[in-house]
Amino acid sequence: MKTAVTVQPESLAPFFSLLVERIEGGSQDAIHELQLHFLRGVRYLLTRRLGQDRSDHLASSVLADVVEAIQNGEVSEPERLPAFVQMAVHRTLELALDYLPPGSLSETPRREDLAEADRVLRSLPARDKEILIRFYCQEQPPEAICREMGVSAAQFRAIKSRARERFAKSPSKGKNI
Repeated sequence: MKTAVTVQPESLAPFFSLLVERIEGGSQDAIHELQLHFLRGVRYLLTRRLGQDRSDHLASSVLADVVEAIQNGEVSEPERLPAFVQMAVHRTLELALDYLPPGSLSETPRREDLAEADRVLRSLPARDKEILIRFYCQEQPPEAICREMGVSAAQFRAIKSRARERFAKSPSKGKNI
């Protein structure tokens, strides 16, 4: 009988910090560990939106981009490596979706889901909405947004968290958006 093990994200923070440090140092073993740790999740996220055919190639590309970013010192919070990988997946999806012909997705957002997303966005304070649009749609780096909008990194994370909670409470639960 298998026993389920629940791992708290905070307990993995030292692992991710060390992994980033090792990759920055040029360790091929660390790069392999990163790929083993994230490949399945990256494939899953890509497959959900693009289908199996496109996801395998893009998954390798996403992880190569993450490794390159780490080697270039672009990962400012190594303990939050999973969030960085997820952001890389979302940016890759946005680019891929821009180049796909209309109707070629396995699952497109329903009109009701898009209307619900619009309703949730309109319910946010103007500053929060601008921060979210600049981050998710215009892909501006959090540091630049914080500096230009006069918010701290903690405030930035809180704004994103509150928005996620509102989407999660919406009738569509943020699906297909």
